[in-house]
Amino acid sequence: PANMDIKRKVKNRIYKKYIPNVVNIVVEKGVTKIGNGAFACMPKLKTAQVQGNLGMAAFWGCANLEKVTYTNGAGTIGFACFAECKKLKSVAIPEGISAIDKSCFANCKKLKQINLPSTLKTIGENGFYGCTGLRTVTVKGRVTKCKIFAFYKVIVYGNGYIIRVFYLFIDDQFRDGSSLFDFLFLDYPHACFSC
Repeated sequence: PANMDIKRKVKNRIYKKYIPNVVNIVVEKGVTKIGNGAFACMPKLKTAQVQGNLGMAAFWGCANLEKVTYTNGAGTIGFACFAECKKLKSVAIPEGISAIDKSCFANCKKLKQINLPSTLKTIGENGFYGCTGLRTVTVKGRVTKCKIFAFYKVIVYGNGYIIRVFYLFIDDQFRDGSSLFDFLFLDYPHACFSC
């Protein structure tokens, strides 16, 4: 249902006649927000240079998007922002981002690594769901909330420990106040993920 709503909304964009031909997007300095669905469903889009706050589904369904250079981040990366970008291999999430919303990178099957900034505090539900190619996650700071299914169907490797992540990564905490996320990432900041 949500996918259908996004598709319907992006069909009505004023600049829709240009969408089939766009290969590269460069957001100029000074732009502080990219709106909901702004660049969604662009079939030939391969690269994007963006900045500021990324709205809901901003790049959703860009099936050929491979690389995103993201600078001057602020606040939250919106719901399903890069979801269904099945060829996305590289995204550098900048300092200033405090949250990755629900399903933000869902089904980005070619995404191999992700560097999470020190400012990141929350990873939303299904944040990296279905990222079956994800191999390395670098955590620079202290993520305090990792919602259910954030890294669904991956295996975590860190300092010799192997933990299957299927229904883990929930908000529940252990009796001592630590969370499973603390154990997996904060003790092993260079944890790797694999299928």
